Amino acid sequence: YQWEQKTGRQVKDLSTIVEIGGGYGAMAMIVRRLGFKGRYVIFDLPEFNLLQKYYLSNVGIEDIEFQSQIDEQTDYDLLIGLYSLNEMPLKTRKTIIDACPAKSYLIAYGAGWGGVDNMGWALELMRRRGELWHNWNIPHLPNCWYLIGDRR
Repeated sequence: YQWEQKTGRQVKDLSTIVEIGGGYGAMAMIVRRLGFKGRYVIFDLPEFNLLQKYYLSNVGIEDIEFQSQIDEQTDYDLLIGLYSLNEMPLKTRKTIIDACPAKSYLIAYGAGWGGVDNMGWALELMRRRGELWHNWNIPHLPNCWYLIGDRR
């Protein structure tokens, strides 16, 4: 909802979404229920891809792509990374962001993790990329932030 408000776009109008670290698959289910009919790719560890396949098949969603490695650069309409990118080494984050350029970004992150300054990383990402960015604290989660980027 916040992504739609900040970007003026609607999920149902997109054609491609990549989710980095898909948890058990709930975001893919939500996006499908919001009317998204395009290509949805979850990039995650193989073990989590199995969990996601199991969960999504049990809620009637069979058309999600699962990948455990990025083989080539692909452009997406939306990149989603909810508490996944912030738990990766900085070099891996950069590799993923560079390999999956998107028109829009929906990222949630904690201020720090494993000794990495995620606030600094988010500021650098906003500086390095030319998108219009919104970054704000999540009121009910201290030290957690949403970061929404949109290329205009």
